[in-house]
Amino acid sequence: MDCVTCWGGLYLNSLNSLLQIREPSVREVRCELQSILGSREFRQSRGLTKLLRYICSKALVDDAEPITEYTIAVDVFGKPQDFKESAEMGKAND
Repeated sequence: MDCVTCWGGLYLNSLNSLLQIREPSVREVRCELQSILGSREFRQSRGLTKLLRYICSKALVDDAEPITEYTIAVDVFGKPQDFKESAEMGKAND
C-alpha cells in the first residue's frame, strides 16, 4: 500500500521518493517551537504550552523513555507519582 503525501504542492506516491528531505537540526526545531509557543493560542493556554514543550523536549532526546498518558499526567500536569490511571484514560474520544 502506497502512502500519498502532499509536500509543497507536490503529491508524492511514497515516503521513499527520490526527493531528499533533510531532517531539521535541534536548533531549527527549537526555533520553530519558540515561534509556535509565541502564537496567541499557546500564549493563552499554559497547559498546551507545557504539553508541547514536553513532547518536543522528549522527541529531541535520543534515548528518551516513551511518552505515555501517565508520564504526561505526572510530568506535565503535576499529578502525584502514585497517580492511578483510570480505565477511561486509555480510551479514545468518540
